[in-house]
Amino acid sequence: MLTPETGGAPDAPTNLVTSEVTHHSFRATWTGPEEPPEKYRVEYMMVDGRPLEVFVDGTETTVVLQSLNPLTEYLVNVFSVVEEEISEPLKGVETTLPLSAVRTMDIFEEQTTTMRVRWEQAAGASGYMLLYSAINATEPTVEQEIRVGGDTTEVQLVKLLPNTAYSLSLFALHGELASEPLTKQGVTLPLPPPGKLTVREFTHSSMRLVWDAAPGAVRKYRLTYKPEEGDAKELEVDGSLTTRLLEELTSQTEYSLSVTPIYDEGPGQTMLGDGITDVVPAPQNLRFSEVTQTSFRATWDHGAPDVALYRIGWTKKGETNFQYTILNNDEITHVLEGLDPDTPYDVSVTAIYPDESESEDLLGTERTLRIGAKPAIKRLPSGPPTNLVVFNETTTTLKRRTQVGGKKNTVLLPKLTPDTEYSITVVAVYAKGLSPELNGPGKTKPLGGVRNLQVTDPTTSTLNVQWEAAEGNVRQYRIFYVPAAGGEEEMAQVSGSTYNTVLKNLQSDTLYTVTVVPVYSAGDGQRMSEDGKTCKNCMP
Repeated sequence: MLTPETGGAPDAPTNLVTSEVTHHSFRATWTGPEEPPEKYRVEYMMVDGRPLEVFVDGTETTVVLQSLNPLTEYLVNVFSVVEEEISEPLKGVETTLPLSAVRTMDIFEEQTTTMRVRWEQAAGASGYMLLYSAINATEPTVEQEIRVGGDTTEVQLVKLLPNTAYSLSLFALHGELASEPLTKQGVTLPLPPPGKLTVREFTHSSMRLVWDAAPGAVRKYRLTYKPEEGDAKELEVDGSLTTRLLEELTSQTEYSLSVTPIYDEGPGQTMLGDGITDVVPAPQNLRFSEVTQTSFRATWDHGAPDVALYRIGWTKKGETNFQYTILNNDEITHVLEGLDPDTPYDVSVTAIYPDESESEDLLGTERTLRIGAKPAIKRLPSGPPTNLVVFNETTTTLKRRTQVGGKKNTVLLPKLTPDTEYSITVVAVYAKGLSPELNGPGKTKPLGGVRNLQVTDPTTSTLNVQWEAAEGNVRQYRIFYVPAAGGEEEMAQVSGSTYNTVLKNLQSDTLYTVTVVPVYSAGDGQRMSEDGKTCKNCMP
Protein backbone atom coordinates (compact mmCIF):
# COMPACT_ATOMS: atom_id res chain seq x y z
CA MET A 1 0.00 0.00 0.00
CA LEU A 2 1.34 3.48 -0.85
CA THR A 3 1.85 5.96 1.99
CA PRO A 4 2.67 9.62 2.06
CA GLU A 5 6.35 8.67 2.59
CA THR A 6 6.43 6.47 -0.49
CA GLY A 7 4.11 8.75 -2.48
CA GLY A 8 0.68 8.14 -4.13
CA ALA A 9 -2.89 7.52 -2.90
CA PRO A 10 -3.73 4.58 -0.64
CA ASP A 11 -5.19 1.42 -2.11
CA ALA A 12 -8.96 1.32 -2.40
CA PRO A 13 -11.13 -1.29 -0.67
CA THR A 14 -12.76 -3.96 -2.83
CA ASN A 15 -15.80 -6.23 -2.97
CA LEU A 16 -18.57 -3.99 -1.56
CA VAL A 17 -21.57 -6.03 -0.36
CA THR A 18 -24.85 -4.78 1.18
CA SER A 19 -27.07 -6.83 3.51
CA GLU A 20 -29.57 -6.64 6.39
CA VAL A 21 -31.73 -4.29 4.33
CA THR A 22 -34.74 -2.76 6.15
CA HIS A 23 -37.00 0.18 5.36
CA HIS A 24 -34.67 2.57 7.25
CA SER A 25 -31.19 0.94 7.19
CA PHE A 26 -28.81 -1.51 5.53
CA ARG A 27 -25.33 -2.87 6.23
CA ALA A 28 -22.37 -2.16 3.94
CA THR A 29 -19.39 -4.62 4.06
CA TRP A 30 -16.17 -4.55 2.04
CA THR A 31 -12.71 -6.12 1.79
CA GLY A 32 -9.82 -3.93 2.95
CA PRO A 33 -6.49 -3.56 1.17
CA GLU A 34 -3.48 -5.64 2.27
CA GLU A 35 -2.21 -2.74 4.33
CA PRO A 36 -5.14 -1.47 6.46
CA PRO A 37 -5.67 2.29 6.19
CA GLU A 38 -6.09 4.59 9.15
CA LYS A 39 -9.81 4.71 8.56
CA TYR A 40 -12.55 4.37 5.95
CA ARG A 41 -14.85 7.13 4.82
CA VAL A 42 -18.30 5.76 3.85
CA GLU A 43 -20.28 8.24 1.80
CA TYR A 44 -23.98 7.58 0.95
CA MET A 45 -26.60 9.65 -0.76
CA MET A 46 -29.96 9.52 -2.50
CA VAL A 47 -29.79 9.89 -6.27
CA ASP A 48 -30.93 13.50 -6.10
CA GLY A 49 -29.78 14.33 -2.57
CA ARG A 50 -26.73 15.68 -0.80
CA PRO A 51 -24.06 13.19 0.38
CA LEU A 52 -23.83 12.02 4.01
CA GLU A 53 -20.78 10.29 5.45
CA VAL A 54 -19.55 8.19 8.37
CA PHE A 55 -15.98 7.18 9.30
CA VAL A 56 -15.00 3.65 10.27
CA ASP A 57 -11.74 2.60 11.94
CA GLY A 58 -9.27 0.98 9.56
CA THR A 59 -9.52 -2.30 11.43
CA GLU A 60 -13.27 -2.53 10.68
CA THR A 61 -14.71 -3.39 7.25
CA THR A 62 -18.48 -3.07 7.89
CA VAL A 63 -20.97 -0.42 8.98
CA VAL A 64 -24.79 -0.10 9.30
CA LEU A 65 -26.15 3.00 7.58
CA GLN A 66 -29.23 4.20 9.49
CA SER A 67 -32.04 6.80 9.44
CA LEU A 68 -32.64 6.17 5.76
CA ASN A 69 -35.86 6.80 3.84
CA PRO A 70 -38.03 3.82 2.93
CA LEU A 71 -38.07 2.50 -0.62
CA THR A 72 -35.20 4.77 -1.65
CA GLU A 73 -32.14 4.04 -3.79
CA TYR A 74 -28.84 5.03 -2.21
CA LEU A 75 -25.41 5.42 -3.86
CA VAL A 76 -22.55 4.19 -1.59
CA ASN A 77 -18.85 5.12 -1.92
CA VAL A 78 -16.18 3.66 0.40
CA PHE A 79 -12.73 5.36 0.54
CA SER A 80 -9.49 4.32 2.24
CA VAL A 81 -8.08 7.27 4.19
CA VAL A 82 -4.43 7.64 5.23
CA GLU A 83 -3.67 10.95 6.85
CA GLU A 84 -4.92 13.44 4.22
CA GLU A 85 -4.78 11.05 1.30
CA ILE A 86 -7.84 9.13 0.06
CA SER A 87 -8.18 6.27 -2.34
CA GLU A 88 -10.40 5.89 -5.34
CA PRO A 89 -13.98 5.09 -4.26
CA LEU A 90 -15.40 1.62 -4.04
CA LYS A 91 -18.93 2.13 -5.43
CA GLY A 92 -22.21 0.35 -4.82
CA VAL A 93 -25.99 0.81 -4.87
CA GLU A 94 -28.73 -0.40 -2.52
CA THR A 95 -32.47 0.33 -2.17
CA THR A 96 -34.21 0.33 1.21
CA LEU A 97 -37.32 -1.73 1.68
CA PRO A 98 -40.79 -0.16 1.58
CA LEU A 99 -42.62 0.25 4.86
CA SER A 100 -44.69 -2.82 5.61
CA ALA A 101 -48.23 -2.10 4.47
CA VAL A 102 -51.66 -3.60 5.06
CA ARG A 103 -52.23 -6.38 2.54
CA THR A 104 -55.91 -7.24 3.06
CA MET A 105 -58.88 -5.11 4.10
CA ASP A 106 -62.55 -6.09 4.35
CA ILE A 107 -65.56 -3.74 4.35
CA PHE A 108 -68.65 -5.35 5.90
CA GLU A 109 -71.93 -4.64 7.70
CA GLU A 110 -72.72 -1.77 5.34
CA GLN A 111 -75.81 0.02 6.66
CA THR A 112 -77.54 3.28 5.66
CA THR A 113 -75.17 5.51 7.69
CA THR A 114 -72.43 3.14 8.93
CA MET A 115 -70.00 0.47 7.74
CA ARG A 116 -67.30 -1.59 9.46
CA VAL A 117 -63.70 -2.05 8.28
CA ARG A 118 -61.17 -4.70 9.38
CA TRP A 119 -57.67 -5.62 8.20
CA GLU A 120 -54.67 -7.86 8.86
CA GLN A 121 -51.80 -6.41 10.88
CA ALA A 122 -48.78 -5.03 9.06
CA ALA A 123 -45.41 -6.16 10.41
CA GLY A 124 -43.82 -3.62 12.70
CA ALA A 125 -46.61 -1.05 12.35
CA SER A 126 -46.97 1.32 15.31
CA GLY A 127 -50.51 2.33 14.24
CA TYR A 128 -52.91 2.76 11.35
CA MET A 129 -54.51 5.72 9.58
CA LEU A 130 -57.77 5.36 7.62
CA LEU A 131 -58.85 8.13 5.24
CA TYR A 132 -62.34 7.98 3.74
CA SER A 133 -64.44 10.28 1.57
CA ALA A 134 -67.65 10.13 -0.45
CA ILE A 135 -67.23 9.55 -4.18
CA ASN A 136 -70.67 10.46 -5.51
CA ALA A 137 -72.28 12.58 -2.79
CA THR A 138 -74.88 15.09 -3.95
CA GLU A 139 -73.48 17.67 -1.53
CA PRO A 140 -69.86 18.67 -0.80
CA THR A 141 -68.09 16.45 1.75
CA VAL A 142 -64.73 16.61 3.53
CA GLU A 143 -62.25 13.73 3.72
CA GLN A 144 -62.37 12.16 7.18
CA GLU A 145 -59.49 10.55 9.12
CA ILE A 146 -59.33 7.86 11.81
CA ARG A 147 -56.08 6.90 13.62
CA VAL A 148 -55.75 3.83 15.84
CA GLY A 149 -52.93 2.02 17.63
CA GLY A 150 -50.96 -0.89 16.25
CA ASP A 151 -53.03 -3.47 18.14
CA THR A 152 -56.36 -2.31 16.61
CA THR A 153 -57.48 -3.93 13.36
CA GLU A 154 -61.20 -3.03 13.16
CA VAL A 155 -63.16 0.24 13.21
CA GLN A 156 -66.70 1.43 12.46
CA LEU A 157 -67.36 4.44 10.23
CA VAL A 158 -70.41 6.43 11.38
CA LYS A 159 -72.52 9.39 10.24
CA LEU A 160 -72.15 8.43 6.59
CA LEU A 161 -74.52 9.50 3.82
CA PRO A 162 -77.06 6.87 2.77
CA ASN A 163 -76.85 5.29 -0.67
CA THR A 164 -73.35 6.69 -1.23
CA ALA A 165 -70.08 5.16 -2.45
CA TYR A 166 -67.02 5.81 -0.24
CA SER A 167 -63.34 5.46 -1.08
CA LEU A 168 -61.27 4.09 1.86
CA SER A 169 -57.46 4.28 2.02
CA LEU A 170 -55.68 2.44 4.86
CA PHE A 171 -52.06 3.29 5.79
CA ALA A 172 -49.77 1.40 8.18
CA LEU A 173 -47.89 3.90 10.37
CA HIS A 174 -44.25 3.39 11.34
CA GLY A 175 -43.53 6.21 13.74
CA GLU A 176 -44.08 9.36 11.75
CA LEU A 177 -43.88 7.56 8.41
CA ALA A 178 -46.81 6.01 6.52
CA SER A 179 -46.79 3.03 4.20
CA GLU A 180 -48.29 2.85 0.78
CA PRO A 181 -52.11 2.82 1.11
CA LEU A 182 -54.44 -0.07 0.50
CA THR A 183 -57.57 1.37 -1.16
CA LYS A 184 -61.04 -0.15 -1.46
CA GLN A 185 -64.59 1.08 -1.98
CA GLY A 186 -67.71 0.62 0.15
CA VAL A 187 -71.31 1.66 -0.52
CA THR A 188 -73.87 2.53 2.16
CA LEU A 189 -77.37 1.14 1.82
CA PRO A 190 -80.25 3.32 0.65
CA LEU A 191 -82.76 4.39 3.23
CA PRO A 192 -85.62 1.91 3.61
CA PRO A 193 -88.73 2.64 1.55
CA PRO A 194 -90.96 5.23 3.17
CA GLY A 195 -93.99 4.12 5.11
CA LYS A 196 -97.55 5.08 4.27
CA LEU A 197 -99.09 8.45 5.10
CA THR A 198 -102.89 8.44 5.50
CA VAL A 199 -105.10 11.54 5.73
CA ARG A 200 -108.52 11.40 7.38
CA GLU A 201 -111.05 13.35 9.47
CA PHE A 202 -111.37 16.21 6.99
CA THR A 203 -113.16 19.39 8.01
CA HIS A 204 -113.14 22.86 6.49
CA SER A 205 -110.16 23.87 8.65
CA SER A 206 -108.41 20.68 9.73
CA MET A 207 -107.30 17.20 8.71
CA ARG A 208 -105.60 14.39 10.60
CA LEU A 209 -102.33 12.80 9.45
CA VAL A 210 -101.61 9.18 10.39
CA TRP A 211 -98.33 7.56 9.33
CA ASP A 212 -96.37 4.33 9.69
CA ALA A 213 -93.66 4.38 12.36
CA ALA A 214 -90.22 4.72 10.74
CA PRO A 215 -87.59 2.07 11.60
CA GLY A 216 -84.82 2.74 14.09
CA ALA A 217 -84.37 5.34 16.82
CA VAL A 218 -86.46 8.24 15.48
CA ARG A 219 -85.79 11.44 17.44
CA LYS A 220 -88.71 13.39 15.98
CA TYR A 221 -90.93 13.75 12.92
CA ARG A 222 -91.03 16.89 10.78
CA LEU A 223 -94.44 17.59 9.24
CA THR A 224 -94.74 19.93 6.27
CA TYR A 225 -98.01 21.11 4.75
CA LYS A 226 -98.29 23.49 1.82
CA PRO A 227 -101.45 24.86 0.20
CA GLU A 228 -101.70 24.90 -3.57
CA GLU A 229 -101.09 28.64 -3.51
CA GLY A 230 -99.13 29.77 -0.49
CA ASP A 231 -96.10 29.10 1.67
CA ALA A 232 -95.27 25.82 3.33
CA LYS A 233 -95.54 25.48 7.09
CA GLU A 234 -93.68 23.06 9.34
CA LEU A 235 -94.17 21.56 12.77
CA GLU A 236 -92.36 18.84 14.69
CA VAL A 237 -93.68 16.06 16.92
CA ASP A 238 -91.99 13.54 19.17
CA GLY A 239 -90.54 10.42 17.55
CA SER A 240 -92.94 8.20 19.53
CA LEU A 241 -96.02 9.70 17.83
CA THR A 242 -97.62 8.54 14.57
CA THR A 243 -100.56 10.95 14.24
CA ARG A 244 -101.20 14.68 14.33
CA LEU A 245 -104.19 16.95 13.66
CA LEU A 246 -103.41 19.90 11.38
CA GLU A 247 -105.58 22.89 12.28
CA GLU A 248 -106.25 26.45 11.12
CA LEU A 249 -106.22 25.37 7.47
CA THR A 250 -107.91 27.19 4.61
CA SER A 251 -111.22 25.75 3.47
CA GLN A 252 -111.64 23.94 0.14
CA THR A 253 -107.89 23.94 -0.46
CA GLU A 254 -105.59 21.13 -1.58
CA TYR A 255 -102.55 20.63 0.65
CA SER A 256 -99.32 18.81 -0.23
CA LEU A 257 -98.27 16.88 2.88
CA SER A 258 -95.04 15.24 4.01
CA VAL A 259 -93.79 13.51 7.15
CA THR A 260 -90.03 13.03 7.57
CA PRO A 261 -88.42 11.00 10.39
CA ILE A 262 -85.39 12.75 11.91
CA TYR A 263 -82.54 10.66 13.33
CA ASP A 264 -79.37 11.76 15.13
CA GLU A 265 -77.58 11.17 11.82
CA GLY A 266 -80.06 13.27 9.83
CA PRO A 267 -83.41 12.94 8.02
CA GLY A 268 -84.85 9.61 6.88
CA GLN A 269 -87.20 8.73 4.04
CA THR A 270 -90.09 11.16 3.58
CA MET A 271 -93.70 9.94 3.49
CA LEU A 272 -95.87 11.94 1.11
CA GLY A 273 -99.59 12.55 0.78
CA ASP A 274 -102.21 15.15 -0.04
CA GLY A 275 -105.60 16.22 1.22
CA ILE A 276 -108.37 18.72 0.45
CA THR A 277 -110.24 20.58 3.15
CA ASP A 278 -114.02 20.70 3.02
CA VAL A 279 -116.18 23.73 2.29
CA VAL A 280 -117.01 25.82 5.34
CA PRO A 281 -120.30 24.68 6.89
CA ALA A 282 -123.30 26.93 6.86
CA PRO A 283 -125.41 27.78 9.92
CA GLN A 284 -128.23 25.33 10.58
CA ASN A 285 -131.86 25.19 11.62
CA LEU A 286 -133.11 28.73 10.92
CA ARG A 287 -136.34 29.39 12.81
CA PHE A 288 -138.52 32.38 13.62
CA SER A 289 -140.39 33.44 16.76
CA GLU A 290 -141.84 36.45 18.56
CA VAL A 291 -143.62 37.56 15.37
CA THR A 292 -145.43 40.94 15.57
CA GLN A 293 -146.80 43.44 13.03
CA THR A 294 -143.36 45.15 12.78
CA SER A 295 -140.78 42.61 13.93
CA PHE A 296 -139.81 38.97 14.43
CA ARG A 297 -136.86 37.07 15.90
CA ALA A 298 -134.53 34.87 13.78
CA THR A 299 -132.58 32.11 15.55
CA TRP A 300 -130.13 29.51 14.18
CA ASP A 301 -127.56 26.94 15.26
CA HIS A 302 -123.78 27.01 14.74
CA GLY A 303 -122.52 25.16 11.69
CA ALA A 304 -119.00 24.89 13.19
CA PRO A 305 -117.33 26.02 16.42
CA ASP A 306 -114.74 28.30 14.77
CA VAL A 307 -117.08 30.87 13.15
CA ALA A 308 -115.67 34.39 13.42
CA LEU A 309 -118.78 36.44 12.55
CA TYR A 310 -122.35 36.09 11.32
CA ARG A 311 -124.01 38.26 8.71
CA ILE A 312 -127.81 38.39 8.72
CA GLY A 313 -129.72 40.05 5.89
CA TRP A 314 -133.42 40.66 5.21
CA THR A 315 -135.63 42.19 2.55
CA LYS A 316 -139.24 42.05 1.41
CA LYS A 317 -139.89 38.83 -0.43
CA GLY A 318 -138.97 39.05 -4.10
CA GLU A 319 -136.84 42.19 -3.67
CA THR A 320 -133.00 42.33 -3.67
CA ASN A 321 -132.25 45.39 -1.54
CA PHE A 322 -131.14 43.46 1.57
CA GLN A 323 -130.34 45.18 4.83
CA TYR A 324 -127.44 43.58 6.70
CA THR A 325 -126.21 43.38 10.26
CA ILE A 326 -122.88 41.82 11.40
CA LEU A 327 -123.03 39.81 14.64
CA ASN A 328 -120.36 38.29 16.86
CA ASN A 329 -119.78 34.55 16.70
CA ASP A 330 -121.61 34.00 19.98
CA GLU A 331 -124.78 35.72 18.75
CA ILE A 332 -127.10 33.18 17.14
CA THR A 333 -130.35 35.13 17.44
CA HIS A 334 -131.44 38.55 16.26
CA VAL A 335 -134.67 40.58 16.26
CA LEU A 336 -135.53 42.21 12.92
CA GLU A 337 -137.40 45.45 13.60
CA GLY A 338 -139.06 48.26 11.66
CA LEU A 339 -140.84 45.91 9.31
CA ASP A 340 -144.12 46.47 7.45
CA PRO A 341 -147.23 44.67 8.72
CA ASP A 342 -148.59 41.65 6.92
CA THR A 343 -145.51 41.40 4.69
CA PRO A 344 -143.34 38.33 3.93
CA TYR A 345 -139.59 38.84 4.38
CA ASP A 346 -136.72 36.76 3.00
CA VAL A 347 -133.95 36.23 5.60
CA SER A 348 -130.39 35.00 4.96
CA VAL A 349 -127.75 34.04 7.56
CA THR A 350 -124.11 33.61 6.47
CA ALA A 351 -121.19 32.33 8.60
CA ILE A 352 -117.88 34.13 8.11
CA TYR A 353 -114.72 32.21 9.14
CA PRO A 354 -111.24 33.34 10.28
CA ASP A 355 -109.79 32.82 6.78
CA GLU A 356 -112.51 35.22 5.49
CA SER A 357 -114.29 32.45 3.63
CA GLU A 358 -118.07 32.58 3.71
CA SER A 359 -120.51 29.73 4.02
CA GLU A 360 -123.57 29.10 1.93
CA ASP A 361 -126.53 31.24 2.91
CA LEU A 362 -129.04 29.74 5.29
CA LEU A 363 -132.38 31.00 3.95
CA GLY A 364 -135.85 31.35 5.34
CA THR A 365 -139.05 33.42 4.96
CA GLU A 366 -141.33 34.88 7.60
CA ARG A 367 -144.45 37.13 7.37
CA THR A 368 -145.24 39.84 9.87
CA LEU A 369 -148.69 39.90 11.41
CA ARG A 370 -151.49 41.96 9.95
CA ILE A 371 -152.76 44.81 12.03
CA GLY A 372 -155.03 43.47 14.75
CA ALA A 373 -153.88 39.87 14.42
CA LYS A 374 -152.63 37.95 17.44
CA PRO A 375 -149.01 36.72 17.44
CA ALA A 376 -148.60 33.15 16.28
CA ILE A 377 -147.11 30.65 18.67
CA LYS A 378 -144.66 29.12 16.20
CA ARG A 379 -144.02 29.26 12.48
CA LEU A 380 -141.96 26.80 10.51
CA PRO A 381 -139.12 28.19 8.37
CA SER A 382 -139.52 28.18 4.64
CA GLY A 383 -137.71 29.53 1.60
CA PRO A 384 -136.16 28.47 -1.67
CA PRO A 385 -132.78 26.71 -1.95
CA THR A 386 -130.11 28.69 -3.78
CA ASN A 387 -127.34 26.23 -4.60
CA LEU A 388 -125.38 25.34 -7.66
CA VAL A 389 -125.04 21.64 -8.46
CA VAL A 390 -122.07 20.43 -10.49
CA PHE A 391 -122.20 17.02 -12.21
CA ASN A 392 -118.87 15.49 -13.25
CA GLU A 393 -118.46 12.52 -15.55
CA THR A 394 -115.95 10.86 -17.82
CA THR A 395 -116.49 8.39 -20.63
CA THR A 396 -115.40 5.60 -18.31
CA THR A 397 -116.76 6.51 -14.87
CA LEU A 398 -120.08 7.10 -13.20
CA LYS A 399 -121.41 10.57 -12.50
CA ARG A 400 -120.37 12.36 -9.36
CA ARG A 401 -121.96 15.47 -7.88
CA THR A 402 -120.86 18.28 -5.61
CA GLN A 403 -122.55 21.52 -4.63
CA VAL A 404 -121.48 25.00 -3.58
CA GLY A 405 -123.22 28.07 -2.26
CA GLY A 406 -125.24 30.22 -4.60
CA LYS A 407 -122.74 33.11 -4.38
CA LYS A 408 -119.78 31.00 -5.48
CA ASN A 409 -118.68 30.55 -9.06
CA THR A 410 -115.70 28.20 -8.64
CA VAL A 411 -115.11 24.73 -7.19
CA LEU A 412 -112.17 22.31 -7.01
CA LEU A 413 -112.92 18.82 -8.34
CA PRO A 414 -110.62 16.39 -6.48
CA LYS A 415 -109.54 12.76 -7.02
CA LEU A 416 -109.91 12.69 -10.79
CA THR A 417 -108.18 10.28 -13.14
CA PRO A 418 -104.98 11.59 -14.79
CA ASP A 419 -104.92 12.34 -18.53
CA THR A 420 -108.73 11.99 -18.75
CA GLU A 421 -111.32 14.19 -20.41
CA TYR A 422 -114.35 15.09 -18.30
CA SER A 423 -117.74 16.52 -19.28
CA ILE A 424 -118.87 19.12 -16.74
CA THR A 425 -122.42 20.37 -16.29
CA VAL A 426 -123.35 23.33 -14.08
CA VAL A 427 -126.99 23.89 -13.07
CA ALA A 428 -128.38 26.75 -10.99
CA VAL A 429 -131.10 25.68 -8.56
CA TYR A 430 -133.89 28.14 -7.83
CA ALA A 431 -137.00 27.88 -5.72
CA LYS A 432 -139.08 27.39 -8.86
CA GLY A 433 -136.77 24.81 -10.45
CA LEU A 434 -133.52 24.33 -12.36
CA SER A 435 -131.87 26.64 -14.83
CA PRO A 436 -130.75 25.50 -18.29
CA GLU A 437 -127.53 23.47 -18.21
CA LEU A 438 -124.12 25.03 -18.84
CA ASN A 439 -121.84 22.39 -20.34
CA GLY A 440 -118.14 22.30 -21.04
CA PRO A 441 -115.21 19.85 -21.29
CA GLY A 442 -112.13 19.66 -19.08
CA LYS A 443 -109.10 17.40 -19.18
CA THR A 444 -106.68 16.46 -16.41
CA LYS A 445 -102.93 16.48 -17.02
CA PRO A 446 -101.03 13.24 -17.61
CA LEU A 447 -98.73 11.99 -14.88
CA GLY A 448 -95.24 13.47 -15.29
CA GLY A 449 -91.77 12.09 -15.83
CA VAL A 450 -88.30 12.99 -14.56
CA ARG A 451 -86.07 15.44 -16.40
CA ASN A 452 -82.35 15.60 -17.16
CA LEU A 453 -81.61 11.96 -16.32
CA GLN A 454 -77.84 11.32 -16.05
CA VAL A 455 -75.77 8.17 -15.43
CA THR A 456 -72.32 9.21 -14.15
CA ASP A 457 -69.28 8.33 -12.01
CA PRO A 458 -68.73 4.76 -13.26
CA THR A 459 -66.58 2.29 -11.35
CA THR A 460 -66.05 -1.40 -12.10
CA SER A 461 -69.22 -2.29 -10.19
CA THR A 462 -71.29 0.87 -9.63
CA LEU A 463 -73.05 3.67 -11.51
CA ASN A 464 -74.42 6.91 -10.08
CA VAL A 465 -77.92 7.89 -11.32
CA GLN A 466 -79.36 11.37 -10.83
CA TRP A 467 -82.32 13.31 -12.20
CA GLU A 468 -84.47 16.38 -11.77
CA ALA A 469 -87.79 15.95 -9.99
CA ALA A 470 -90.94 15.01 -11.87
CA GLU A 471 -93.87 17.42 -11.67
CA GLY A 472 -96.52 16.85 -9.02
CA ASN A 473 -96.74 14.94 -5.75
CA VAL A 474 -94.38 11.99 -6.36
CA ARG A 475 -94.57 9.27 -3.72
CA GLN A 476 -91.42 7.43 -4.80
CA TYR A 477 -89.12 6.77 -7.77
CA ARG A 478 -88.41 3.33 -9.19
CA ILE A 479 -85.10 2.78 -10.96
CA PHE A 480 -84.92 -0.16 -13.42
CA TYR A 481 -81.56 -1.26 -14.83
CA VAL A 482 -80.58 -4.03 -17.22
CA PRO A 483 -77.53 -4.79 -19.42
CA ALA A 484 -78.18 -3.26 -22.82
CA ALA A 485 -77.12 -6.49 -24.48
CA GLY A 486 -79.80 -8.38 -22.58
CA GLY A 487 -80.21 -9.94 -19.16
CA GLU A 488 -82.39 -9.87 -16.06
CA GLU A 489 -83.86 -6.48 -15.20
CA GLU A 490 -83.39 -5.33 -11.60
CA MET A 491 -85.07 -2.51 -9.67
CA ALA A 492 -84.21 -0.09 -6.89
CA GLN A 493 -86.50 2.50 -5.33
CA VAL A 494 -86.07 5.75 -3.39
CA SER A 495 -88.45 8.25 -1.82
CA GLY A 496 -90.17 10.98 -3.80
CA SER A 497 -87.85 13.59 -2.27
CA THR A 498 -84.66 11.77 -3.37
CA TYR A 499 -83.21 12.52 -6.80
CA ASN A 500 -80.19 10.20 -7.02
CA THR A 501 -79.07 6.67 -6.20
CA VAL A 502 -76.05 4.36 -6.62
CA LEU A 503 -76.54 1.12 -8.54
CA LYS A 504 -74.06 -1.42 -7.19
CA ASN A 505 -72.96 -5.03 -7.72
CA LEU A 506 -72.92 -4.41 -11.49
CA GLN A 507 -70.89 -6.29 -14.08
CA SER A 508 -67.64 -4.59 -15.08
CA ASP A 509 -67.14 -3.15 -18.58
CA THR A 510 -70.89 -3.45 -19.30
CA LEU A 511 -73.33 -1.02 -20.89
CA TYR A 512 -76.52 -0.67 -18.82
CA THR A 513 -79.87 0.88 -19.73
CA VAL A 514 -81.24 2.75 -16.71
CA THR A 515 -84.93 3.79 -16.54
CA VAL A 516 -86.45 6.06 -13.87
CA VAL A 517 -90.23 6.03 -13.24
CA PRO A 518 -92.02 8.41 -10.83
CA VAL A 519 -94.81 6.75 -8.83
CA TYR A 520 -97.90 8.77 -7.95
CA SER A 521 -100.92 7.86 -5.84
CA ALA A 522 -102.81 7.47 -9.13
CA GLY A 523 -100.18 5.18 -10.72
CA ASP A 524 -96.84 5.22 -12.55
CA GLY A 525 -95.69 8.30 -14.43
CA GLN A 526 -93.77 8.51 -17.67
CA ARG A 527 -90.55 6.49 -18.10
CA MET A 528 -87.21 8.07 -19.01
CA SER A 529 -84.13 6.01 -19.91
CA GLU A 530 -80.39 6.68 -20.24
CA ASP A 531 -77.36 4.43 -20.84
CA GLY A 532 -74.22 4.19 -18.72
CA LYS A 533 -71.21 1.89 -18.82
CA THR A 534 -69.16 0.46 -15.95
CA CYS A 535 -65.36 0.56 -16.14
CA LYS A 536 -63.07 -2.32 -16.97
CA ASN A 537 -60.05 -1.44 -14.85
CA CYS A 538 -60.78 2.03 -13.46
CA MET A 539 -59.74 2.84 -9.90
CA PRO A 540 -62.46 3.50 -7.31
